[in-house]
Formats: sequence, C-alpha cells, structure tokens
Amino acid sequence: MKLREEQAGKLLDLLDRLQEVHPEAPKMHRGKVSRFIKFNMDNPKVLMLVNKEVTATLVLMVHQDAFSIQQQITDLVFYSETTGGGFRLLKEAQKWVDGWGKGVYCPFLSTSSSRPDVDDMIGRSGLIKIGTQFKFRTGEE
Repeated sequence: MKLREEQAGKLLDLLDRLQEVHPEAPKMHRGKVSRFIKFNMDNPKVLMLVNKEVTATLVLMVHQDAFSIQQQITDLVFYSETTGGGFRLLKEAQKWVDGWGKGVYCPFLSTSSSRPDVDDMIGRSGLIKIGTQFKFRTGEE
C-alpha cells in the first residue's frame, strides 16, 4: 500500500533498523529522509510503498536520465524485515512502472546476493534477472 502520512515515523524507524542490520549500506540522514517523505508524499513521480505493519518498504522515483532523453525509474530503497514481506510491494510497484509506458527506462533493483531466498522471491514477482541484479519490466520487454 502507498505510504500514509501517519506511517512516516514508522518508515523512518524501519530505515534506522536497516542501517543497524546492514552497516555497509550507504548512510541515510534521518532529517533528509524525513524531508523527502514530507515533500514527496503526493508527488506522482515518487512511489513510496509499505506493508501493513511497516516492516517492508520499496521507494521508487522517476526522474530525467542524465545521459538519455528518456526518464528513468530509480529504486531508492527496498528492504524487508520479514521473509517475503516485500513480495507484494514488488507486484504493486510493477503496476506503477507499467503506468509510465515505453518512454521510461528502468534500471536494476540491487540485491544483497547474500540470501538466495530473497533472489527467489524477487524472481517470482516477475522482475527480470540479470546476473545478481533485477529490473522491473517496462513496455519495451
């Protein structure tokens, strides 16, 4: 489901736990993330998904590609504390990606490659696997 305003604090807490579990991940600044959430809550070019319990999240953003005339969809964060918690989020996100049509480029959704069950779950969601990474299908595939 799309993030609701009253869930923003829980999402920030989830991202803090992501940093604790994966200290090698890029460091997120809580204030910057909070401002991003606030200013993009109703932005049609940003998709912020969480599960009901806010133990899984997927955030995508459409922006102009620096080296192309196409717009690009970038995954800003994908994290789940529960096994399979992100599966529905990936399925829901694919519908949003489809809504952008053929004119959008969709790069890879990175995985940690440390858990084969995560790769299996992402593959079952319909994303295209390329090496150890996945990408959403666009109108061009």
